[in-house]
This record gives sequence, C-alpha cells and structure tokens, in this order.
Amino acid sequence: MMRNRFFWLLITIMMCGAVMTGLTSCSDSDDSSDHQKKVAVLLPDASSLARWAIDKSNLETVMAMYDFKTSFYLAPETPDGAVQQVDQLKKAINDGVKYIVLTAVDYKKINESGLLEQHPDVKVVCHDHRQEPEGHGV
Repeated sequence: MMRNRFFWLLITIMMCGAVMTGLTSCSDSDDSSDHQKKVAVLLPDASSLARWAIDKSNLETVMAMYDFKTSFYLAPETPDGAVQQVDQLKKAINDGVKYIVLTAVDYKKINESGLLEQHPDVKVVCHDHRQEPEGHGV
C-alpha cells in the first residue's frame, strides 16, 4: 500500500515538473503584461478519484511559486461533466487565458468543440488521464 502511494506521489511530482517546464516560456521577465502569466487548469473533480484533489493542490503550490495567476476549473467525470468542461474551456479562452493545463474528462468532447482549433494562439499542456487500479487508493 505504501509503495502504491509513493508511486502516485512520484507521478504527481513528475506531472507538476512537466507542466512547469511547458509553461516557463510564459514567464518572460521582459514582458510584464498580466495575460502572459494567466493560466487555466481544467481537471476532473475528486468525486471519482482522490488523486485529482492531490494534483490540484500540487499544481496550486507550484503555480504560486512561479507567480502564475491561475484559475482552476473542476468538472465531474460524467457525460454532463464533459459538457461542463467544454463550457469551462470556452470561458477560460474568452477571459483571455493563453495557457491551459488540461486533464480532459472526455478528450473527444474537447476536440468536437473546435475551440482549440479556433484559437491556435492558446497553448495547451495535456495531462494524460489514467485511472488508478481497482482497490488502490492514493
């Protein structure tokens, strides 16, 4: 059990590192404009996996360390949640966010929306959506 917790902690730390590596380009020290540091994070909520709450907490900590202005959007892992996440993505883009960290509830719904194709200036860091094995908690 302890070994499994260590594994998920390690995966979460690696994810945060990958996200920050992908976003370091938007922390350009010569550009002080606010939109350069706005990041939207779209995640499933923790109703089905406790892991999402841990990922959210870790991302909040790391984003704060780098002074990113971060908006978090959570949606349940349901068909309605997938539709809700598309609406959240639309809101983030309409609010002027140019950098998005995305763990999609349903990537097909995101792709069908066409939002990312319509806004090629928006940079997306995708986090792979993996389920925990049955009976293994974080």
